[in-house]
Amino acid sequence: IGDQAFQNCSAIEGALELPPKLTALGANAFDGCQNLTSIKINDKLERLTAYSFRDCSKVKTIYLANVSRIDDQAFNNCASLEKIAFNESLKTFGTNCFSGCSLLTTAGPVGSNSNVEFAWKTQIPANAFKGMSLVEVTLPNSIKIIGKEAFAFTTNLTNISLPENLEVIGQSAFERSGLVKLIIPFNVTDIQVRAFARSALRKAKLEPTSSITKIDLPDNAWFYGCSDKTRIYIDTSIMTNARDVFGDYWNYYSDTGALEYLTTENWTD
Repeated sequence: IGDQAFQNCSAIEGALELPPKLTALGANAFDGCQNLTSIKINDKLERLTAYSFRDCSKVKTIYLANVSRIDDQAFNNCASLEKIAFNESLKTFGTNCFSGCSLLTTAGPVGSNSNVEFAWKTQIPANAFKGMSLVEVTLPNSIKIIGKEAFAFTTNLTNISLPENLEVIGQSAFERSGLVKLIIPFNVTDIQVRAFARSALRKAKLEPTSSITKIDLPDNAWFYGCSDKTRIYIDTSIMTNARDVFGDYWNYYSDTGALEYLTTENWTD
């Protein structure tokens, strides 16, 4: 099926089931097909190209079968979409694949009865939930890596419990998210640049750990651009080596002023 093959085609109504032998789908192929109500991807199609189902405003459910890659804004503004499952082989996402899907408000592992269910065991892929309307996310304790920009621009997400076995928080993983409070678990050893930059964060606690990545420049800081009212709580075991942990810009983590750093003994829920 070629680029723009059925773009803005109102004659296609109800359930769409792609042909079983289809192996390629062009950009904008079904973009703007506003009378579709469900989409079933066949087993042989592995990539959904950019804008392929954008603005399909009546689609409620999507079956992705063996899709391993979803390109930019493939399902952007599918405003009625209320259920989708990500298989374990789906590991490549473009930007804002599901932005504007306002009914996708919860995400969790398979069996969680969430709007978005995923089968990933150890890693949340880059861009996976970027720009989504999520308000609640459940991450299993087996997750060790949260990829680059995985939850960036999730402005409705105010709280998340990070799994106890988490080791890596990727670049800009929660940048411009709505997170207000966060506890970073003991096993995290790598927090990459701008992980929480310009988020709504007001309180963050770092549990004791010995090998957190050093931050060298203020523009790359974990909390860059957060409010100067943000409070960072750090265990006394690393507070004494704060400059080694946070680099030379210990007092410059906000573009409006220095954040306040307190020991974890002052933390209150």
